[in-house]
Amino acid sequence: MTGVKVPAGVLGGSVVISTHVASGTLPFTGIALGLYAAVGFTLLLTGIALRVVSRARRPNTIDA
Repeated sequence: MTGVKVPAGVLGGSVVISTHVASGTLPFTGIALGLYAAVGFTLLLTGIALRVVSRARRPNTIDA
């Protein structure tokens, strides 16, 4: 039986906690992570652009 053995007990025995063998791939990398980063960056740029445009269209009330 293969798995991860961890120390257990007072006399230094060990217990197998899992027999699952990892497949070597991470669950959230590559294209999915790049897609989320691109969407986040696009939302950030859209927010900045909207603030710039709204300030440019606002009438200057300080000189009134």
